[in-house]
Order: sequence, then C-alpha cells, then structure tokens
Amino acid sequence: MWLPRWGVSATTRQLYGIRGRTNKHVGLADHQLRQHPALLVGQHRADLSPVRGSKHTTSGTGALSTSTARVTYTASWFDGANRQTDTANYGTNGGSSFSRPSSPPSRSDTVLVTSTEYNTAGMAYKTTDPAAKESRAEFDDAGCTTKTIGNYTDGNPATGTSDEDVPSEEH
Repeated sequence: MWLPRWGVSATTRQLYGIRGRTNKHVGLADHQLRQHPALLVGQHRADLSPVRGSKHTTSGTGALSTSTARVTYTASWFDGANRQTDTANYGTNGGSSFSRPSSPPSRSDTVLVTSTEYNTAGMAYKTTDPAAKESRAEFDDAGCTTKTIGNYTDGNPATGTSDEDVPSEEH
C-alpha cells in the first residue's frame, strides 16, 4: 500500500509504505526517480535494502526495473537484542545480482562496512566507519551522552596527531 505525500519540492513526490518509510520518489508526470523497498525479516528490521535509482537515459512512467534503473545494495546484521551491529553498502555489486551473506563482510574499497558496538547497558558506545575510523561515546548514569570522541585511538587528545582523539563535550 502506497500513501502519497508531497516532498520538499513541487516537482518530487514521496510515496510512503504502511510503516511510514519512504519507498518511492516520483518526479514530474509520475516518472519514478527512486525506489527502495526493504526486505524485512524478523521483527520489522531491514536485512537487505536494494535501491533502484532511475538511469539518466530512462524515460516513461511506471515501476523501475533492472533495465531502467541503477540498483544498489545495502545489507544489515543484528545482534540477539535486535540491535543493528553492522551495515554493508555494496554499491551496484559490479552489476551482478546480490545475495546477503550470513555474516558481515570485511571492510574494503568495494564494500563499505559500518559497525556499532554496545556497552553492558545497551548503549551504542563505539562506531567504526568504512575507513576503519572509530568514534566513541561516553554516558552518564541516566544514559545521556556526556562526551563523544572522534577518530578514537587511545582516548587521550594530548597524544597522537591533531586529528586523533577529537573530543566533543555533550550535556
């Protein structure tokens, strides 16, 4: 079921699925610009999200297909508490069909992996981006973020280079 809703411009409409997630972006004359249905598994989580973006040579209306769209793939993995632990962006996967592996791949130039780790209180305290740069967060007893550290190496901004262990105070 698609629910039409106008986007930020008069030339693009966003169509939302029943869970309120944007699934299609439609341009003038209902020419579909982008379509991203999530393949849901388990408790309404997106384990694989293929996105179809219309090619610049595409004309006409209707649903996007592999011949009228550039398909990109993003896959996610979850822990036992249903928290997202890894996301891998495969891009176009070299134009090949895609099957989600059972475990997250290693980071590479062709597969961009972002990982999240959780502390014993269940808070996301560590994020590693596709370039293997780590960010950390510290929390108070109420679970509020008190400090974030970008490009974490040892947590001490006095050591290393100026772009390592970059603190940001929160309150």
